Amino acid sequence: MLALSWIVAGWLVRRLAVPPQASARLVMGVGAFALLIAAETALGVYGFGRRLGAQVATYRSLPGGVGLAAQLLFALFPLLRR
Repeated sequence: MLALSWIVAGWLVRRLAVPPQASARLVMGVGAFALLIAAETALGVYGFGRRLGAQVATYRSLPGGVGLAAQLLFALFPLLRR
């Protein structure tokens, strides 16, 4: 999934003509991260019936922490794709 995200991030940076400045690339990554976390939270709460606190608590487990680290790496892709 991260490999595909890397490829798509490069395509989107070119397609949307994101300026090469780090600030513009970080804004793109933070926006993508926010959408990803919002979608994951909505799925956990509405799809799996978890309470919001229980959904957030999943990040404290090893698999949840690894997943969150991968999502943070995903958010850096626009910055790293130069």
